Amino acid sequence: MIKTKFLIAATISFALAGCGALGSNTSVYSANQPVVERTNFAIDVNANGPAGIAASEKVRVGEWMNALQLGYGDRISVDYGAGYANASIQNDVAQMAADRGVLVADTAPVTPGVVVPGTVRIVVTR
Repeated sequence: MIKTKFLIAATISFALAGCGALGSNTSVYSANQPVVERTNFAIDVNANGPAGIAASEKVRVGEWMNALQLGYGDRISVDYGAGYANASIQNDVAQMAADRGVLVADTAPVTPGVVVPGTVRIVVTR
């Protein structure tokens, strides 16, 4: 009788031991944190002085934007390097971005390399 009670108790305890919370997360931190990553795509474009971006460069930038399939959530910015901001270049890029339904940001992210004088870097962040 005592042996059967002991065997029943041992069986139940072994069965319940497998249901322990050994691998569960008991902290307030999420076990599955979302990973947020940003990727920058950049193209350097020859500036045409105060006239903005040359027509051939506009075609090249337009094809680049089409290849990236710009859409909701993408951010476009213009990096002038050490030079001064040019309103006509900003307007040209803003017009190309507006054709694709994207707005141009005020500040550009840090990208590797140096923006060569006489060029501007157009950066798409997604």
